[in-house]
Amino acid sequence: MKLSLKHILFETARYLLALTLIFSGVVKAIDPVGSGIKVGEYLTAFHLTFFVPYALVIAILLSSMEFFLGACLFMGLWRKFLGWISVGFMSFMTTLTLYLALYNPVSDCGCFGDAFKLTNWQTFEKNIVLLSATIIYLIGYRYTHRAFASKKMQFFGGLLALSSILVFTMANYFHLPVLDFRPYKVGESLPSLVLIPDDAPQDEYTYEFVYEKEGVQKTFDIDHLPDSTWNYIERKEKLISKGYIPPVTDFVLFNGTEDVTHNILSIAGDMIFVVTPSWAKVSTKYGDRLNQLYALSEQKGITLFALSGSSTEEEDSWKQETLASYPTLFLDATTIKTIARGVPSILFLKDGVIIRKINAYDLPEQTESIDKYIDQTYNQGVRKEGYLLRSILLVVWFILTSVFLVIRSTSREPIGVSLVNGTQD
Repeated sequence: MKLSLKHILFETARYLLALTLIFSGVVKAIDPVGSGIKVGEYLTAFHLTFFVPYALVIAILLSSMEFFLGACLFMGLWRKFLGWISVGFMSFMTTLTLYLALYNPVSDCGCFGDAFKLTNWQTFEKNIVLLSATIIYLIGYRYTHRAFASKKMQFFGGLLALSSILVFTMANYFHLPVLDFRPYKVGESLPSLVLIPDDAPQDEYTYEFVYEKEGVQKTFDIDHLPDSTWNYIERKEKLISKGYIPPVTDFVLFNGTEDVTHNILSIAGDMIFVVTPSWAKVSTKYGDRLNQLYALSEQKGITLFALSGSSTEEEDSWKQETLASYPTLFLDATTIKTIARGVPSILFLKDGVIIRKINAYDLPEQTESIDKYIDQTYNQGVRKEGYLLRSILLVVWFILTSVFLVIRSTSREPIGVSLVNGTQD
């Protein structure tokens, strides 16, 4: 094999591994709370329940480390050392995903968050490819380029990469994910997601009837039933055509024991949902803000409901501590975590369409400011928040690194020589 072909092979392996790790880390950082939920599933499946309370912290550390490893490979930092680290990391992940594929303790690996769902076997096959790329890179790391020549620039590049992923992750944690990969996106209609239209196709069945006479059983269809000398035994039904199934089947609202989903989602006009998995997890500092939101909503003729998966005792305790008077409904906590990651979050709806979704952290504190916020929200209609500021460091790092990589790769620098001290590393 010619040297140029070797160079292409080693660089391809490096970029495949680096960009996959970067993408995987960023996707998890988009939704750190969701990544924490997935880590909790792993810990529970492997009977490590002691660590479940730390699942969010573990998830943030893992996604940041994954991104940083990919970023360093992309920049060409510590090539030999990170080559061995990558081999160890991918060997562990490949072994883990083989176990997942064989025994299925967790149905979805979560390696790309909610952005892409892979089966455990697909994940194992992906890791086989990445492990192969890692080994190829380790063999030929000397034939790959660095983005930055000087030690100062390498330090700056590494620091910028680590800072950018941490800032990005924490911004998505304190607010809401920069991208929403779940069904309850801004712009979606809740009635369309949840309710079954009146004219929707229904399940269709055929029926067979079993009768017995003189110890002999026979099956008849509804148009050819036997005479009265036969004794009825049982009826069998067979589904021949499945009716309409809404995109979301787990959004069920209860007022006490009464299912009020259809009644609530059929309300026209403006509506606000305050949602939280549990009132016990909500800081009382939000109590006054939510009370003001409810009072202003009533003045403006906006319907407001608070939805939670809390027990009656937790709900009553919250109301006593905060003097809350807004109506509350029950919704399964798992569904609420899917709707929004904030504790609590606020959904603004217009004729059933989600026009805005925020973490209560972003709701203003002063009554006048909340009043303006509500008016602005309903005047603007569907509002997808601008999140460029969260990712600006990531964008700057990636563009800077890419430009320097292009410059270095097109230079006449001898391949296989360290750009720092002239020795192979």
